[in-house]
Amino acid sequence: MKIKTIKSIQEVYDLLQNDFKSNLLLKDKYFYFIDTLIKHRVDKKAKYFSSKNFKKTFGDNTYKAMVNYFIAKGIIERFYNYQGGKFGYYKYKLLISAKNLINYQITSQSFIKTIDYFNNTNYQSLLDFEKQVLHNIEQLQLSSEFDIPRLYMSKSKNTGRLFHTITNMPKIQRHNLKHVDDFRLVEIDAKNAQLVMLSHLFNDDEVFNDAVYSGKFYEILASEMGIDISDDNKRGEFKRKFFNSILFNENTLVVANSKYGVAFKKLFPKTFHHLIEMQVDKSRATELQRTESNLFINNITKDLVESGYFVIPIHDAFIIKHEDIDKVQKIINDNCYSILGRLITMSITEFCPTPLCGYATYNNLRKKEEEREDNRQEGLYVVQSEQGVGQNNNTIVKNEKIALVTDAIKTLMAENQKITIRKIQELSGVAKATVEKHYKGVMVEINKINNDVVEKPNW
Repeated sequence: MKIKTIKSIQEVYDLLQNDFKSNLLLKDKYFYFIDTLIKHRVDKKAKYFSSKNFKKTFGDNTYKAMVNYFIAKGIIERFYNYQGGKFGYYKYKLLISAKNLINYQITSQSFIKTIDYFNNTNYQSLLDFEKQVLHNIEQLQLSSEFDIPRLYMSKSKNTGRLFHTITNMPKIQRHNLKHVDDFRLVEIDAKNAQLVMLSHLFNDDEVFNDAVYSGKFYEILASEMGIDISDDNKRGEFKRKFFNSILFNENTLVVANSKYGVAFKKLFPKTFHHLIEMQVDKSRATELQRTESNLFINNITKDLVESGYFVIPIHDAFIIKHEDIDKVQKIINDNCYSILGRLITMSITEFCPTPLCGYATYNNLRKKEEEREDNRQEGLYVVQSEQGVGQNNNTIVKNEKIALVTDAIKTLMAENQKITIRKIQELSGVAKATVEKHYKGVMVEINKINNDVVEKPNW
């Protein structure tokens, strides 16, 4: 059994052991909340914490009940800071000394998985559109023929590249991925992306530019060298040797004298000269990948997410829904024209042409709890605040949230706006997971009343 050791305070330890003796999961969550405050030294100075992150870590109702509990016990204080013309935010202050700390061991396996999820995905440091990419990855399933990979996400400080569960997944596995709601998926891939970035850095060699943007660069170079790249294996080996010999080789003698270098210089002398003259202290790979990330991550992916499309970037490629191909292609083209001044040739590969690809079962990339542990245990501490807050099976709070979601959808319909999960969430103030859970049921009820068909939102 996996155990996670954290820090606590003796006074808090005695209090929680007494109040939550029969509810392991809830006790672990409360201890972890205090450990978070201790790590950020809020015993010295009040600090801001994201309510969204707390809610995602502990659960919406648990988070609210937990804060109320510690305030009522005199353990913490919470301050509301209002910014003129902007949204306000909360700061937290620990009211008891954190000098003499003791260890506490979290043993709830489901909560340890939640903690690991935040650590592995660097969740707090992700931008909003990057968090949506992570959420999209969680919507994928993999055939039981393959082992489920670790769910993670990180961003390179040097290149801006986004690394996650799918980026290092072999193609045979990646193309067997399936959306949990059975949307047809495709991978749309930019041809010669690294070479396009090289062309963009200098942009004065029309012969090189034409070869790159036509998608025929490797065929032209291989023909000059008399090498056959007619199948995928030969082509892949040729590209690997080219990159190692020319593009990402910092030794100018190797670049100039290799057979790849000789052929490259003959066909594209201007660009070859630029490669030789590039500053020694600059890594070609880093420069090209930084330029690539600016286009594919910071611009195209961001625009696709903000437009409500399902997208998972894989460096110079995207996993998208089949039904969105034309609209996604337009956003890609708009960005390429804006940043590069030209279009990039794209290839499209469809995932799982048949629903199950010959396999009987699929597994989620992120394994969710089949049942909430805190609903199976007793002894939940209830603070007498808002009616129902902190209680299990809280139908009052549930109905209030459904009402908020319903009002938000009606408002969007009245204004003839496109109905998306993000817009419903923004208008209602309800957590995204809750909107997704109740959206379909709310739409059914509205349609019964209006007898109108409303466009289904992009998930």
